Amino acid sequence: MRLYLEIDGVINAVYGPRSWVGHVAEGQSPDVFDSVTFDGYTFVWSRELVRRLVAWAEKDDNEIVWATFWDPQVETLSRMLGFGRVGADARSLDVRGPREGVDGLLGSYVTPFSKMRAILEDVKAFPVKGDNWVALDPALSELMDAEGVEWVANVALTGGDVPPVVSDIGVTPGLMSYIETYGNIDDWIESVTFDMFDSLDGDNEKKWEV
Repeated sequence: MRLYLEIDGVINAVYGPRSWVGHVAEGQSPDVFDSVTFDGYTFVWSRELVRRLVAWAEKDDNEIVWATFWDPQVETLSRMLGFGRVGADARSLDVRGPREGVDGLLGSYVTPFSKMRAILEDVKAFPVKGDNWVALDPALSELMDAEGVEWVANVALTGGDVPPVVSDIGVTPGLMSYIETYGNIDDWIESVTFDMFDSLDGDNEKKWEV
């Protein structure tokens, strides 16, 4: 399976700690979040979920591909966020689309359309092992909702899925469980139940209402 990853709104999510701070995996420190300043921006991310993403990517037939605004700097940034060799060695797509700039010169910028086109073209050029791929990106989630049948059909026909992601919260334990158990709905439901309730007490339960 292939996972197309944006960084902002997926790995970097400023309200992640406020949204599911009560979640503590067995044997893990309750301080699961970290932050760093890079290129003038502050990044906030879950060390636990990055660890799970790396473990997932290291399994046979699984692959991370970066589809992010940060593609020129993704090798350095992904190491800073804890992806290590797995992130630095992963492929990175050029997700920028053309636009007409000053005096008719062509520039480039990133839009949900340019990212989705880049992903669909990559799936065609590099067939996915197992025929399944998932894109985690809040902008693509919104695109699927707004544009309707055409994009949904294009994604489905290529074996893809674009699950909902909230940009301020990013990837959550439940969403990570979905990735880890992709294709097995019973395992996913069971793992989400464990993620959401087993390590929470009554005082923290309200923090899951997002």
